[in-house]
Amino acid sequence: MTHEMNFGNPISVAPLRSTQIGQAFPLVREVAPILMFEQWIRIASPLTLEDKFDRRGILAATVASGHLYGLCLYRVEPLKSPKPLVAHYLATFGIGQQAPVARSLVAAIDSLAFRLGCEIIQTSVASSQRSVRACLEAAGHRIRQVEFSKYIGDAEDNQMPARYTDLSWLEQWHRGDDISSAAKRG
Repeated sequence: MTHEMNFGNPISVAPLRSTQIGQAFPLVREVAPILMFEQWIRIASPLTLEDKFDRRGILAATVASGHLYGLCLYRVEPLKSPKPLVAHYLATFGIGQQAPVARSLVAAIDSLAFRLGCEIIQTSVASSQRSVRACLEAAGHRIRQVEFSKYIGDAEDNQMPARYTDLSWLEQWHRGDDISSAAKRG
């Protein structure tokens, strides 16, 4: 689906193909800087299977040359009411012209939620992704909750249990596991 122009190039947003997983890694690192390439491969590979796109996947914003300028991971949670499309790790990349990419990505998320019969869209955006936040607000998305984070320090100085420093929760999330109840038990 083509949405807008970026430096004169049409921006298309479509599900990420398995052949684009490696190319998407720098974008993912914009919002998950400690993610390792091997972890990204494990997370992204199942999300590029076409038979899963109605439940979860990765949307990628590209230009005609095939270069990626934006992406987000999404999943539908059909057992919750109202039925949400959860979109996380929205990231845009580019020098100076991130707004058209962000607008295209937000429009694609809105369209996908409508097509999948979702009643609400829940997103989380890294504080560094200002253009995405502005585009979400311009498209009618509103802040419903605020999430705080605290940097604990270097991994070698960190005395917190491993569950706070590893990214297995991200792998659980993409499978659709309920990570909130697992965190309460841990």
